[in-house]
Amino acid sequence: MPKRYPLAAKRVVQLKDLRGEDLILPSPSGNPRAYTSGPALDEDRTVNIGVGAHIAAASPDGPRYDANMTPAERSSGANGIWLCESCSKLIDSDEDRYTVDLLHRRKKEAAQRAFDAVAGGRALGPVRASPALDTADEEFLRGLELPSDDAIEAVSRRLRSASRADIAAFRAERGRPARTLVLTLRLEGSATLNATLDGVARLTALGEPLSVVAAGGTGKSTTLLQLADCMLAEEGPVPLLVPLGEWSDRPDDFFDFIVRRNSFGTFRRQHLMQLAYHGQVVLMLDGWNELTPEARLRATRDVKALQRDYPQLGLVISTRRQALPVAGPVIAIEALSSISRWSLRAPSVARTA
Repeated sequence: MPKRYPLAAKRVVQLKDLRGEDLILPSPSGNPRAYTSGPALDEDRTVNIGVGAHIAAASPDGPRYDANMTPAERSSGANGIWLCESCSKLIDSDEDRYTVDLLHRRKKEAAQRAFDAVAGGRALGPVRASPALDTADEEFLRGLELPSDDAIEAVSRRLRSASRADIAAFRAERGRPARTLVLTLRLEGSATLNATLDGVARLTALGEPLSVVAAGGTGKSTTLLQLADCMLAEEGPVPLLVPLGEWSDRPDDFFDFIVRRNSFGTFRRQHLMQLAYHGQVVLMLDGWNELTPEARLRATRDVKALQRDYPQLGLVISTRRQALPVAGPVIAIEALSSISRWSLRAPSVARTA
């Protein structure tokens, strides 16, 4: 019997989140945006009629099989698509019509619709990590050997408090302006005119790397701090700020760099691994364009390893447009007036008096 390479549980969850409850193919009723999950009568349960399907088949006797793919590629999220049960049957029954190229294009279009809606403040179903685990997930989490009282909810609450303290310390150290500047954000390639800060915060929960781009002195770091404040005020993934200029002078990877900061002294890297695995952490990498070529290569390797090992981990990277490090949604910051640029660079009036 041919060996089959199923999609890992975490990849299936990521496909569902990226689709944002927006069906890839038209539903039988003709409505292209039918929901595949919702509440059950029992408030502790949900109803789901969606499935994670393969684009190229998992085994040689399946539709659209590609002999050139590796086992890892066949089971990866890049080879998956989220559909209702009827559509998953349809694409496998008519593979001449539903080609690999067509399914990738429909998947990309659905993801863009979800990005547009979420960035503009219009929700398309819940955007949150799922507890679904497969055997590999369970083995990984057992291997962390964390105490039984370090349940994910408890660790997440502690990490949120630590992140608040860390963000406050960062503001004080850098002399960030006391007043809040209103920056205009735009999701590139979107039909939505402007993105809301809350919408950008929701985008971080989709598991896709997000780049924040602007010219020098336009407010990239300020935007990341405002985004962190927005995320800390709501339930969801915990933002963890990594000033790349500081990180580049040390031998640590991102997780080790974070737990060495004063605010996170009670945490081990295993705690961050646990939360990242469940999609409860967003790394905010500030200042990618400021890295030397050697440090940028090292950071790129770390990012790729994190994306491989933690598919639900959120990533937000601030940089100039010339140094985009990853593929994914791009949030552009509109140009500021000269007065606003001065406010971003200068300490508060009290500090300069």
